[in-house]
Amino acid sequence: MTTSNRRVFLQRAVASGTLAILGGGGLLRPGLSSAAEWPRHAFDANTIEQVLQTLYGTNVATDSTAIRLKAPRQAENGALVPIEVSTTLPSVTSIAIVVDKNPRPLVGVMAFNGAEPFLSLNIRMGETSNVRALVYSQDRLYARQQVIRVTVSGYGG
Repeated sequence: MTTSNRRVFLQRAVASGTLAILGGGGLLRPGLSSAAEWPRHAFDANTIEQVLQTLYGTNVATDSTAIRLKAPRQAENGALVPIEVSTTLPSVTSIAIVVDKNPRPLVGVMAFNGAEPFLSLNIRMGETSNVRALVYSQDRLYARQQVIRVTVSGYGG
């Protein structure tokens, strides 16, 4: 047996043994590792009001300075606009990003369960628009918004 074959055999043996121990101890269960249900209707919505109603059951959001929305004031290319959202609000269960003038306003949503409320993603924008960070905390919806000017459309137009 060559050295590389021995190495591959040992790596696979250790990986198999680790999985067997975790599975046998009940630490590796499919229910724990599965993702939350995808909110298809919210992503298919055509208006911000529909997005809010579908995700949160309300279309009223309170402006909050406890939400930090970090985004460029001007994006050279609307196909790649970096966004970061964080908040000091307690018991955050969800953060969503919507772009007012996009054909489908909802561009991202993340559910939290005790984790630090931080979201970083690259979004796509078709034109200059208002971008909103929506934070659901203690059964209330909060928002922070910023206008981002787009030089070149992210939709090829």
